[in-house]
Amino acid sequence: MGKQKEVILLIVEGQNDEDLLTEYIEEEFAEAGDKTYRFEVTNGDILSRPSNNLETNPVKKVNDVLNKFMKEKKFRIGDIAHIFQVIDVDGILASSDTYQVREQLTSNHEYDLMNNKIYFRTQNILNATSRIWDNKLRLVNRLAKTDKIRNRKYKLLYFSVTSEHVIANQICWQQDDKFNAIDAFQDQYPDLSSLRSFLKKENLVYQTNDIQESWAKLLAEEKLIRKTNINLLFDEIEKILLKDENGEK
Repeated sequence: MGKQKEVILLIVEGQNDEDLLTEYIEEEFAEAGDKTYRFEVTNGDILSRPSNNLETNPVKKVNDVLNKFMKEKKFRIGDIAHIFQVIDVDGILASSDTYQVREQLTSNHEYDLMNNKIYFRTQNILNATSRIWDNKLRLVNRLAKTDKIRNRKYKLLYFSVTSEHVIANQICWQQDDKFNAIDAFQDQYPDLSSLRSFLKKENLVYQTNDIQESWAKLLAEEKLIRKTNINLLFDEIEKILLKDENGEK
């Protein structure tokens, strides 16, 4: 029996991000013909939970997702080589003076991307969402600077404001609309090369090859902005597979 492949694990917030990213990552694996690593994905929106508070440890939250994944798939920690986590930034960059209550809303909140405003249906919803985003920002700040979890290599990546905002320049509230946006995008940009060209053409990525620097640039914006560093996810995976091909670790 051959040696079991080590796992490159992707943690996403939901099914739509899994659907968006999986095909492009699998393309990288197929082109590399990799014999050492296998790609796995799991879901866990752990940073936006209302139960999060000042005592919440984000590294422990990621570790909980990791443990659940390993239990379900019967992996041990030694089987995990790299962990990548991709999140939607949501409204964590917007300052509270951009918040407004609009009782006529049909949803709990809406983004006004043109005017950098966020509208909430009630003051209570505004207060509750603001607490969630304040906590998420604190957790993100820590994870963005984290490079290992349980001694496994770890990187946090983002879509701002959301994945469909990046790929379609709109915020989708219904799940069907999110899937439709992904389908339309993948029809137009069916491979990784075309995706990279899209991100560059639309000026959706910062001019850096460093993930932590891309976070620093985003967090300095302090506004609703259409950006991502998902290009660096593909770069990181490409480097891992290339090192393996060259017999490096």
